[in-house]
Amino acid sequence: MKTTVPESHVPATRERERPQCAVSGRSRSRLAVRALPAALVILVSLGRCTPAAGQNGDELFQDFRGGKPLHPSLRWTGTDGDDLIAPDERGLRIKLTADSKRKDAVGVLLAVPVKGNFEVTAGYELIDVNPPTTGNGVGFELYVMTRTPTQEAIAFSRVKRADASDVFSCTRATTVEGRRRYQSNQFPAAARSGQLRLSRSGGEAVLSAAEEGGAFQELCRFDLGVEDLKMVRVGAYPGNVAAPVEVRLLDLKVRSEQPMPGLAADLNPTTEGSPAVPRRWLVVVEVLGVIVLLALGALGAWVYLRRRRAAEPAAEAPEDPPPAAATPSAVVAFLCTGCGKTMRARASLAGKKGKCAHCGTPVLVPGDGATSTDIKRG
Repeated sequence: MKTTVPESHVPATRERERPQCAVSGRSRSRLAVRALPAALVILVSLGRCTPAAGQNGDELFQDFRGGKPLHPSLRWTGTDGDDLIAPDERGLRIKLTADSKRKDAVGVLLAVPVKGNFEVTAGYELIDVNPPTTGNGVGFELYVMTRTPTQEAIAFSRVKRADASDVFSCTRATTVEGRRRYQSNQFPAAARSGQLRLSRSGGEAVLSAAEEGGAFQELCRFDLGVEDLKMVRVGAYPGNVAAPVEVRLLDLKVRSEQPMPGLAADLNPTTEGSPAVPRRWLVVVEVLGVIVLLALGALGAWVYLRRRRAAEPAAEAPEDPPPAAATPSAVVAFLCTGCGKTMRARASLAGKKGKCAHCGTPVLVPGDGATSTDIKRG
């Protein structure tokens, strides 16, 4: 039996129209999400440019080149009025004569305590260094001492010895039964300029040297303890005798894991006409960068997920039905192949697919030009 029924609507799916643009919203979201690892790498690199001593640490840097003034927390030490100390474009020149009354190092001293793990690096140049007749050798020295009753200390120097050999000298000093005791090691040296570095992690001190811009090479290690440093000194070293020596100090950097009490603000420019940036401001900038990065990452992820959720149901959503016709038109009736329920669709939709309103099974609207269909019930 053929039956003509009033019009009903089974939607036919069609491709969803997409906006025509160079980069879609979803692509922009994906690019934002994929850019997160690269941004993190950049922030980590920036973090490495800041002092590695710790977020609450301190750093002192003195560049002696260009006649720069002395850092407020540094002071002269060992001078007796007969020494020549002259800043110039290449550094701080120190010249000791054979008539000098003092026999220890002449140079600059850090006047504030250094706590916890630290790293001290000093650049030097040997100008006029001849073999002494006696003593421990003449040249350049980096010296540290802890705040302990036994005055635990390390003397790290680049010297020329009485036998005319050039060496790096590493000496550990302590006090036993009221007398100073020393443990020394020497390592061959060649260049007349370079850097000395003394760092402490836990209670162990590591002594390293670099010559003429080369890489640092570890020379030896000593047990120094964990007590605060009460002295950091760099300067010309006459070898504990009245021997002539002339050196040039290039720079000094002291980095501490903990704050250095009383450390004055660095007023020296890092480059000509540009004031030094305090370390605390570098930390603030880094933290703000992390916050901005996280905010951008969260925004990109939110936009991406929002567009994805909006796009998935839209592919299956039926179109809004057209306005109802003024008069009924021919429809076809057929059975759902999934649940067997009766379905109706306009004859003009013949050959197109739709979904069963009861079970959601995709069905094909029958065609062949019929305006109705036989409905058979099993």
